[in-house]
Amino acid sequence: MKAKDFESFRNPDRMYRGTDFWMLNGKLDGDEIVRQLTDIKDKGFSSFIARTYVGLESDYPGEDFMSRMRIIVDTARRLGLEIYLQAGYMPDSIVDLPKEYDLRNITSRRTDCEYEGDVILARDGFTYRVGSSDGFLDMFSHEAVDYYVKVCYEDIWREFEGEFGKTVKSIWIDEPSYPSSHLPYPLGIEKEFFVRYGYKIEEN
Repeated sequence: MKAKDFESFRNPDRMYRGTDFWMLNGKLDGDEIVRQLTDIKDKGFSSFIARTYVGLESDYPGEDFMSRMRIIVDTARRLGLEIYLQAGYMPDSIVDLPKEYDLRNITSRRTDCEYEGDVILARDGFTYRVGSSDGFLDMFSHEAVDYYVKVCYEDIWREFEGEFGKTVKSIWIDEPSYPSSHLPYPLGIEKEFFVRYGYKIEEN
């Protein structure tokens, strides 16, 4: 190996370095934030994901939390670290999600089973019911996604928009997933299905 290649292996460019998955748990302390970010830098990382998680003791996403995020962004800029912020809430758990943007689900169980939801079909010993997912974004709806982008991307991180494309690289979210116990049944599916296939989904 040539000396130049060996040196680039020992001290790689930013694009070849790792990204730290940094969990923001407990009560965020300014001095501890600076210490941990300095340690992340010293360990050879060039970027990190600032990820809130279970156990965070703050007013998220309130004023106290945002003041700590300002420390994080300012420290990252000073250290030359890049940040991946997270969306305000993940698509499957949105606080105060308006009812019209909440994903509906359809479940099928034996007719002799009692469970919640509006009946749309009962046949051959099974009942099909549609109910709310309680805070899961209806990603089949343009209006719901527009709402999500505004409150979970634009509004929460507006204070740091001057850092986008610089210290802040992007905003990330968890990939959406649907539980196997029921299937998505978004608003308007009956009309859209009939237009495409020429018969009523709720009767079949």
